Amino acid sequence: MWASCGCQPHVWVEGNEVADRVAKASLGRDSIDVHVPFGRMECHSIISESLSRQWQLEWDKDSRERKLYNVHPAIRPANCVNLSRKDSIKWTRRGRGHCGLASGLVLVGKHRDGNCGHCGVLEFVQHVLIQCPHYAEERGELFMRLSQLGVERFSLRSVI
Repeated sequence: MWASCGCQPHVWVEGNEVADRVAKASLGRDSIDVHVPFGRMECHSIISESLSRQWQLEWDKDSRERKLYNVHPAIRPANCVNLSRKDSIKWTRRGRGHCGLASGLVLVGKHRDGNCGHCGVLEFVQHVLIQCPHYAEERGELFMRLSQLGVERFSLRSVI
């Protein structure tokens, strides 16, 4: 349509001639020599990823709190899709051992030794869900229901 009326759309628009000259001059170049600084969100993303990698390296080599590392070897947040906030908090506390087990209660002076009341070993999430003989019947039902959902290998991570 523009060609039929004899005028070009960019004529008389301020800056277009300069843009045309710069564009034509760049056609013979092999690389781009314009520096475009990162935006605020790009900087945030780069810093966040770098800090997460560094944190993960520290988490992997730290010898303390291995009970929590066994549940959450990766520092990224667990995927709690379609949970209410209340259920999400319960799920996270359970996975981290902050759910009223003796091992957590002893840290705040609410339990004498942190041991399981049934078998006398330290009461962590792994002990209750996977090891304690006292909960064998409940664990059997849990494993049966998980297998109906397609879970074939039972470990602390698959149960939590």
